[in-house]
Amino acid sequence: MTDTCDEKEYSCKFEKQGEKLFEKWEEFTSSRVVITDRLHGMIFALITNTPCIALDNSTGKVSSFYHTWLEDSKVLLVENDDDLNKIIDYITNSSLKVTKFDTFNIKDLYKDLINEIS
Repeated sequence: MTDTCDEKEYSCKFEKQGEKLFEKWEEFTSSRVVITDRLHGMIFALITNTPCIALDNSTGKVSSFYHTWLEDSKVLLVENDDDLNKIIDYITNSSLKVTKFDTFNIKDLYKDLINEIS
């Protein structure tokens, strides 16, 4: 179990924030499936190509983002209790393949942006 928000990490220095982010992404990629009710949890699962079951939250932010941007993704959105069978099928689906997240490819994509910001 993990959380994308850790209050003690807010105080970490700017130079360490990227390192902390990649540590969190490594944590996600080492999981077989992510179950979350947080928008950032769903996004991190997508970034790391980790199968994800997203539970809608009380504000509807998760479902709204999903319906706007992610309906064709590997994320399974659960909007009500009747979706239990969808969850079971998703978890036991033999076609779910977890691929290793490569932090170096991601970093290389944003090298120019990082240099400009620095």
